[in-house]
Amino acid sequence: MPTQLIEKEASPTTATQINVAGMEKLTNSLESLLEKTRTATQQTPVELSPELLNLLKSLAEDDGSSTTEILSKGLVLIGVAIKAKEKGLRLGIADAKGNLVREIIGF
Repeated sequence: MPTQLIEKEASPTTATQINVAGMEKLTNSLESLLEKTRTATQQTPVELSPELLNLLKSLAEDDGSSTTEILSKGLVLIGVAIKAKEKGLRLGIADAKGNLVREIIGF
């Protein structure tokens, strides 16, 4: 059974400053892994529902990239989220001041 990812509004009591140093390491890891995916590729069939295929194509169009690039970014992002969770960090969206305004749960 797939895990459902949920985006929730961070309440003022749970909003926290993001640990910039820790996130920088994760970002560097993400960039390194994405670079590797651009140089060594292998085809593999993927079955998607029509809704997910439409979403994939829409995301690629919005991002100005290919569906392959969107899938690669998504896989790497999930990997970063799992590693962050193992370190006691949370995945979220921060405002310009670094305050957590949305948290993504379900990893």
